[in-house]
Amino acid sequence: MALKKYYIGSTGPFYYDDANNTPDGVATQKGFRCEGDIIANQVLFDEADFGMRRVTDDLEFMDTSTGQWVKLSSLSSIGGDGTAGRVIRSSCIKILDGTTASTVKASLVNRFNGLSISEEDDIGKTGTWVDDKFKLNSSGDEFSIKYDALDKHSLYVLPVITRNKSNVPMVVEVEIDGSFNVLFRFYKSNGSAADLTAVVDVGEVYVDIFFITVS
Repeated sequence: MALKKYYIGSTGPFYYDDANNTPDGVATQKGFRCEGDIIANQVLFDEADFGMRRVTDDLEFMDTSTGQWVKLSSLSSIGGDGTAGRVIRSSCIKILDGTTASTVKASLVNRFNGLSISEEDDIGKTGTWVDDKFKLNSSGDEFSIKYDALDKHSLYVLPVITRNKSNVPMVVEVEIDGSFNVLFRFYKSNGSAADLTAVVDVGEVYVDIFFITVS
């Protein structure tokens, strides 16, 4: 068995010289490369020991429960609960001043692999759904998106206010209720409720949401 020599130095961790396998025609590159076996403390290591290998233009990882190689591009579960089919999404809630006094207009716009809901105007503080999409509670600080409009069961939602032209410092918290509707509660910096109908009279508010759905 031919042994390969590897060196670790202060400018390393490792140099190899191969003009045919380095970018931009640069012959000497820092990195790690092995065309033969790797031996440490007289123990032979193969790719299964590392749990990762490159195949054509993809990476494969070792599924230790089955001993099978799995392509990175085919992975369908998100670390956490290991359930297949979970999907990462990102969208933006746009909340603007409504046409009628003391109302808002709202829409959901796709950012990345997300969901979209067309704009609805004149969403008042009635606590009832407007066109089965959005609603405001009676105090105007809780904005909700209906599950039927999302058509997705959300497991987790992380909201971030990305635009606030109202000049009212706010924070937002989120809850997924028992019917899988997504509720956003807005608070002023002093902890009091922020009435969105008053807030957007001054300027619009955008909330980007990162969320995980079951499919």
